[in-house]
Amino acid sequence: MSRKYVLTDDSITVDGRRLYRIKCVRPFILGLVDMQDELGGYVENEGNLSHVGKAWVAGDAMVMGDAGVEGDALVCDNACVRDAARISGNAMVCDNAVVSDSALVRDDAEVKDRAQVSGAAHVYGRACISGDARVEGDAWVEDFAQVSGNAIISGNAQLHGDAFIYGTACINGEARVGGNAHIGGDALVSHSNDYLHIDNLYPRFGKNNEYYSVTAFVTVNKTIKVMHTLSLRSLPFSPMTVEEFEAEVEKTYRGTEYMMQYQTVISLIKIWSKINRK
Repeated sequence: MSRKYVLTDDSITVDGRRLYRIKCVRPFILGLVDMQDELGGYVENEGNLSHVGKAWVAGDAMVMGDAGVEGDALVCDNACVRDAARISGNAMVCDNAVVSDSALVRDDAEVKDRAQVSGAAHVYGRACISGDARVEGDAWVEDFAQVSGNAIISGNAQLHGDAFIYGTACINGEARVGGNAHIGGDALVSHSNDYLHIDNLYPRFGKNNEYYSVTAFVTVNKTIKVMHTLSLRSLPFSPMTVEEFEAEVEKTYRGTEYMMQYQTVISLIKIWSKINRK
């Protein structure tokens, strides 16, 4: 296959490495733009960006070291991909995000804002890492999981499903978090038994038949906090104490057909909390 781009004489030096701005020399469509003759971002050498597919480095983004961008992946804005990191599929790394070490971002995953993915971490599926969040170590984030704020996913932790982690929450160790679990605030989940998640609660709302879910989790202070959220709505809700959640349930559902279900949920949280603190 013919070359997709060439290295121009426009260069910068980053950490002692010389990077060259690229220029497209083969017509292909990226979004609505014919990239023929378009200038791109910076690479250290042609091993950093595949000539196959629509993979591209745009704006002032940088790809350096042994890092590679392939498939139809896009690295843009001021993002940086370095070391031996790989970006593939339809993945996007944008804004001021950094992907480093031997991290892998693939499929339709997105890393944006000032987020960092490092170590041997994997981000794939339609996962999204944003804000100042970090995914590091051997952690995996997949499916539609989202990590934002100042949250940290590390160790051998795995996120899947529609899990939403935010605030200063830390998910590490061997923890596995999935479903529609929302974990925020100052959560510290190191094992799967550090959180309790209950899905498919009534009432249901909207054309998508959204359901309520409840997630209880351990905090850095060893207290228990509770999230009461609607599915498909990844918003930064504030965690409550068990007592605050109990008061909310009393206020909202007393006298309704849903009260017994929530009383059962509260009982489960209290039992789980007592077992967890042993």
